[in-house]
Amino acid sequence: MPDTALAPHDIESLERATLDAVCPAAQSELPGWLLPFDAADIGRARSAIPLRHQDLDTSTMPAIEQLYRNQGLPPMFRIADTPGLRHWQARLLALGYRQTAPVHVQIASVADMQTAAHRFLETERNGFLLTARQAIELATPTQSAAATQDGASIWEDGYTMPVAHNSATAQDGANRRAEVVLLDAPAHAWASVYTAPGFDAADGALRVQLLSRSRFARYAYVQSAGVSLAAGTACISRDWLSVHGMRTLPQAQGQGLGASLLAAFTELARQRGISRAFLQVEADNAPALALYRRFGFTTVWTYHYWKAPA
Repeated sequence: MPDTALAPHDIESLERATLDAVCPAAQSELPGWLLPFDAADIGRARSAIPLRHQDLDTSTMPAIEQLYRNQGLPPMFRIADTPGLRHWQARLLALGYRQTAPVHVQIASVADMQTAAHRFLETERNGFLLTARQAIELATPTQSAAATQDGASIWEDGYTMPVAHNSATAQDGANRRAEVVLLDAPAHAWASVYTAPGFDAADGALRVQLLSRSRFARYAYVQSAGVSLAAGTACISRDWLSVHGMRTLPQAQGQGLGASLLAAFTELARQRGISRAFLQVEADNAPALALYRRFGFTTVWTYHYWKAPA
């Protein structure tokens, strides 16, 4: 889907919602631009962002660069790969800026996400227990939301989520229910996934720090037998649901944990009356792209970070 599928005001609201989620330490604006500033080495929190994809003159570039230098940060731009911004790409290239790997911005309707979530739940109910020896018991309705040690409640209208995972079988051979837990505030059970073995702990700690700041965020993790296996964050602002920081422990990947988190976020959006969602995903992350495609996400534009020469 080309970026023209979004009206200019939707592009702007999406970009502003992105900063609502990553919540940089400071930010400023110039006409047509959002300028977040943060010491954390997370691109979305410290790169200049165009609020529209056309009619932006490169004459503002020196002022943007100077504002970043005034903050003690190297200038960096996040530029969509769209025809209306080709002149910006050409100018940055001429100045010696280097571009990073592509990232897709994807959107979906919450209605399509709901359809996928229901399909996912039916697949889990009809598949895992019949084909996986150590699959978790079927999702079963509970009388009320169960409390956790973090004071959170179990998601999904009183349902817990099935997950096929080896560590979910107790020493006595009994199956343990896997749960998607939603939190109003960050907690260790959520944050621990980002710094677990197999991930860059420093990068994970930075992401936890940024996502923990947002007043728009809800935090989710999948746990089984007391172990956090996957985590993600959803923010609701400016009439968007945005999904961030989706991670699954390496040894638990490919077992539906990411889908269960997306299903939880879909229900959150439905409860809040939100009809559309977005996320950002690296263009070479094939497993994530396949998951998001199942939930109705399509690419509206692709961007690169452009970093100033040393």
